[in-house]
Amino acid sequence: MQPVAVLLLAIAIAPALAGGTSTIINETCAKLPNYYLPRSYCTSVLSNDATAVAAPDVRALAVAATNITARKAASTLSAISYLIDDLSDCRRYYREMVESLAGVLEDYRAGRFHHAAKAMVDKVSVVPLMGCDIQLFQGLAGKNPFSQENADNDEMARLASDIANLVAGNI
Repeated sequence: MQPVAVLLLAIAIAPALAGGTSTIINETCAKLPNYYLPRSYCTSVLSNDATAVAAPDVRALAVAATNITARKAASTLSAISYLIDDLSDCRRYYREMVESLAGVLEDYRAGRFHHAAKAMVDKVSVVPLMGCDIQLFQGLAGKNPFSQENADNDEMARLASDIANLVAGNI
């Protein structure tokens, strides 16, 4: 190959190798209406995909954009599937917590304050909520859509546990 031809070829493919924005990406993104997404989103997301950067025309860019969307949708579907599994475990933790709270209330009615306080500490105030948080954060989805609810329940369970211990004479 001639040195000039090699140089021209290198210049032509350099943007694709560098992950830069191609002309076709810039032109296409400039033509799109900005109703929902800014132009910067269009150029950024497409410029980070090698297939989109290498697209020779708008049709190939449309295919690349559709493939990016398909990968993102598949990733979200996978996260949802993992969350469903993790949430099933959380449902079990909370079901056990509700059952334990029913037992605590029975202990209160029967005057077994020490037993109620112990049950609050052992079965209600930490274990179910921590189990759910751990399951969701360490699960394959790596997300916890109930962070605030778990924190609220944890605070209330700790407060109720402290009051139960006060009534039982443990504080």
